[in-house]
Amino acid sequence: MTAAHMFVRQMLWRPAGARRTPEPVIALLGPLGAGKTHTLRAISHECDSTIVHALLDFANPRGIDPFAAVGFVAFEMMRTWRNLPKDPTFHRVGLSLLALNEVLPENRNAARAKIAQLIAEYVKDTREGRRAVRVADVANASVRFALGVTGIGATPQGQAVQAVYEQAKPAIADLLQGSARRLALGRSERWLAELLEDATLVDSLITLSRRRHEPLHHLMSALLADLADNAARRTIPVAKCRCLVPRDVHEHEHAWVLLVDNADNDSGQQFLAALVQARQQRVNVGPDREPDHDPLLVVTAVDQWTAAWGHWWQRPWQAEPDSPPRQRIPLLSTASFDQWTHAHGVANAVAWYPVWLDPPDSGETAQVPTGWADDAFGAVVRRLSGDLPAAAKEIGEQFMTHPSAADFASGVRSLLFDDVPENALWQRALRANLPDDLLVRALWRVVPDAVAVACRLVEPGATDDLDPATFPEAARTLRLLRTNLWISTFAARPSRLWSVGNGDAAHPAVLHPWLVRCLLAGLAAESAAAERRSGAWTWHSLFTGLSEVDSVGPGLYYQLASDRFDDVVAGLVERFVADDHRTWVRLLDYVTGAPCRWPALESTKKSVARLVPDDQPGRTPVQAPVANLVALLWLCRDPLTVPNQDDDWDTKIHASFIRLIGVSTRADTSALEEAAEQFTH
Repeated sequence: MTAAHMFVRQMLWRPAGARRTPEPVIALLGPLGAGKTHTLRAISHECDSTIVHALLDFANPRGIDPFAAVGFVAFEMMRTWRNLPKDPTFHRVGLSLLALNEVLPENRNAARAKIAQLIAEYVKDTREGRRAVRVADVANASVRFALGVTGIGATPQGQAVQAVYEQAKPAIADLLQGSARRLALGRSERWLAELLEDATLVDSLITLSRRRHEPLHHLMSALLADLADNAARRTIPVAKCRCLVPRDVHEHEHAWVLLVDNADNDSGQQFLAALVQARQQRVNVGPDREPDHDPLLVVTAVDQWTAAWGHWWQRPWQAEPDSPPRQRIPLLSTASFDQWTHAHGVANAVAWYPVWLDPPDSGETAQVPTGWADDAFGAVVRRLSGDLPAAAKEIGEQFMTHPSAADFASGVRSLLFDDVPENALWQRALRANLPDDLLVRALWRVVPDAVAVACRLVEPGATDDLDPATFPEAARTLRLLRTNLWISTFAARPSRLWSVGNGDAAHPAVLHPWLVRCLLAGLAAESAAAERRSGAWTWHSLFTGLSEVDSVGPGLYYQLASDRFDDVVAGLVERFVADDHRTWVRLLDYVTGAPCRWPALESTKKSVARLVPDDQPGRTPVQAPVANLVALLWLCRDPLTVPNQDDDWDTKIHASFIRLIGVSTRADTSALEEAAEQFTH
């Protein structure tokens, strides 16, 4: 069951004939490269020809404006759908585009006559077979339509509009013929007479033509009015489908769906803002009138958090609910009509329903290069990319071209680096993924602040602040990373020991693993040049500075990052005696999550031999297994680590916990037993 499949089954059904809650604008959240475009297309595929939908991409065709986008949506929905008795029509949208393209007389009767004349002229040269061509080649036809009416909303009318006048006529003709196609063109006068009897409609078209009010608002209101008419006249209860409908709902209908991608440009933002505004005005019609049904559910890809959502929804970087409690953001696969209706009942002003993108399925990974085993390669890619599809693609391409790709261990170790720093994968990834506002500074200044922020996030009981005297840009870095959705609870990948030490406690928000790995690679690479730069941090100076804290846990964490391995082992041995075992396992789990630079410098076998040699003279019965645990857990949690295939690390970790049970002086060793169980086959 994919996330798109579950979303369509549980989010699009509506009780037939019931009073509707206004439909949401669903913000599909995920950082850059998370796979939102793929998911929108998967939802479109799931809707198929059963659920009325349109896929609007503001990057294709490039340069379309919000006026063209409205017409594009209407054009896309004028198709034949299995669950509708008649094809949808969009009279108001077609006439509004015509009014935008022409200058209408002020007089209402004269304007009505002019509109009838113009429609006849527009559709005169439109072939009967045009609709068949459009259905057969709907994607290209829709693009041609959007390009044909782009620029039609220029204000005031003049040269900008005249430049698109002729190219807009056939596009508008297609839309109008689609609305009138059930009548022969020779009988269109009757259709027009009925359509243009509405004086309010004619007045609005005159106003639109003269640009007296915001044209986009007029056009968006026309779209919503057409949708309301279509829903009232053409939606029928669904007899058979895959919706997860409650047992007490005997008949149901489907929402109509608009999928919006790449709406982060000016046109996309204007389109969405106009849609939300027009929808809210239709809802707020007063206590004596129920608003016309609006069937349109919008799903739009979003890679930035909007502060206003925090009034109703728990922020994605909050692990625990705040007071008063806010709605928890769900995964796309668990988003439901019930949660939306509850949220809307709590706060009638809310228009947006944020949902978080599910991680990709295990089978969705990069192409396996020659010489790599499928399972081993997939595991490396998933760990290193943190399940970010764009990162997985980059990693796959890098492996395919890297000279050491056939060497399993060295291929991974050298993956992020290059002899020419500007060509290194870590640098390309940071420049592509970090917020633009951070990249106004050089990477060697940005990277240490971001690393410090990432480490601070995972501190037990950590606060948001770092010492501004030492890290003056840390607060700004944190805000930008949060806003761009690189910090969230959804990015957390709990270790196998998390549940042993923390039970059911929520995992804190973390910086996305792919960004963390690239930042650490950058810190390691930049450390070599730091001596030539005034005020630059090195790997050791950064983590040594951070280790000067009062708390034992963070102190040991940063000491391990600074390669003070023996000091960390001594500290954990001391805490093993002082703390109960569950607290100690929690501390061990936290400390061994510290950044590690060795997998990028040497083989795992060499690191293990150096940190915990086979003969460890002078180490006590507690020190020896603790040292083994620290070394193995620390190394194996780094995504660049590739254990020797002959080494069974799980067995060694399990044996070390068992040895600690044998030397424990406490009666309750259940936490150590549970920890050992996490590493049994």
